[in-house]
Amino acid sequence: MKKIILTCITSIGLLTPAMAQIPTIDVSSLQQLYAQYRTMEQQLDTSRNILGKATQIYDQEVKTYQTALGNIDMVKSKVQSWISSFRPRVAHPEF
Repeated sequence: MKKIILTCITSIGLLTPAMAQIPTIDVSSLQQLYAQYRTMEQQLDTSRNILGKATQIYDQEVKTYQTALGNIDMVKSKVQSWISSFRPRVAHPEF
């Protein structure tokens, strides 16, 4: 009889830590976590869209700037050639 009681007490002692290890699932917490996940997913999509539009605007500005610089270089080369056309006359001894 003592052996049975001792076995029962030991069994209860062994089962208590094992039962403490069993997780419980709180459904309302899972629902809240999922709602937060969905919100963050929507925010990420919005951020990606904003980044895409900003990248397009930046690329357009870079092209405009490069075109403007190309035109400036063309004007600069034309002016330089025009100025160079006077050099032989300036170097002429009659001036």
